[in-house]
Amino acid sequence: MNPHLNAGDRVIIARRPSNYARGDVVVITRPDSPGQLVKRIAAVAGDRFPGGLGVVPPDHVFVLGDNLPSSMDSRHFGFVPMDRVVGRMIRRLTI
Repeated sequence: MNPHLNAGDRVIIARRPSNYARGDVVVITRPDSPGQLVKRIAAVAGDRFPGGLGVVPPDHVFVLGDNLPSSMDSRHFGFVPMDRVVGRMIRRLTI
């Protein structure tokens, strides 16, 4: 998530707020292994998304990292179901 977040930064999140919007920074559970990722919501349910993926399905989001060349995000693992979204970032703590 460089340049928004740096290695070692911690985040405070609002767990499962009532709504999410494009541009929100969220914590998601990893689709491929244990752990979590911090990503930015690029598209929400109903948005038409280019690149052959079509429309974001209900109860899903499309996420991207801020450092696109090195980010593991929805371009690699597809749409993220909302039950894998842990929460929205509300504050960054630098250490």
